[in-house]
Amino acid sequence: MRCEVCGGEVVLDPRGYYVCSQCGLVVEISLDSTLAGREVVSRRRSHSEDFHLERLNLIITGQLEDYRLWRILSKVSSAFNLSPDARKRILEDYKRFTIFLSKQEDAGFRKTAILALLLYLESKRRNPLVNLRDFVKTLRAHGLKLRVRDVLHLLPFARQFGLIASEWDADLEGLMVNIADPGLREVAKRHAKLILSRIRRYAVGRSRRNVAAAVAVIVLRKLGVERDLYYFAKALRVPYSSLRSNIDFVTSLLLETGLEKYLG
Repeated sequence: MRCEVCGGEVVLDPRGYYVCSQCGLVVEISLDSTLAGREVVSRRRSHSEDFHLERLNLIITGQLEDYRLWRILSKVSSAFNLSPDARKRILEDYKRFTIFLSKQEDAGFRKTAILALLLYLESKRRNPLVNLRDFVKTLRAHGLKLRVRDVLHLLPFARQFGLIASEWDADLEGLMVNIADPGLREVAKRHAKLILSRIRRYAVGRSRRNVAAAVAVIVLRKLGVERDLYYFAKALRVPYSSLRSNIDFVTSLLLETGLEKYLG
């Protein structure tokens, strides 16, 4: 193996790191640890003499894991065409999802698998034809230690947490049946699905149907349907008070997630 910076030979040093024999660059090691287990360092050493001080600062500020995860996402971003915003969303989901998983009885989830699942769902949203087995092969080709079953093990928890959209789509379809105009219905569904894909992770614990109804009302108003809230509550068969509170909730999420264009 040759160093990508200077072309020197990469050797195994006494600490267990693969380093360049000429410039001292540490070859990146894939993150492969569990929530309840040991940590395996994943980093690339800079040429600065202050590398250890820099790492200590990351530890003190609690940013070391974010740094590791960002490096992995940056490494695979070209393969999956990930924008910086997409990487930030994945990191945000990772933090929230790991907190959720830490409360489950089985705490042996691999961090690599959690990150891979979020990457897979992000890719799946943009391209429904993405295949999980091929996806895992691509990640392994980039140095991540991962098996398909590690990701499959997380799917029920991702569905429970609200990361997988199947139940949301079903609720949305049921609501949109009440819209008479087929053309308006399809346009509204397309926009509503986009919004739900961005905000559903924040709606854990709320009624999916009621949140989806609030999104539908916001989209319909943006498309020019001028009706009062009582009309929408009756048409969508959702309690008026619940619809009003969920519209306020969704409105705040749209402002936080950069989707304020849907607000009138």
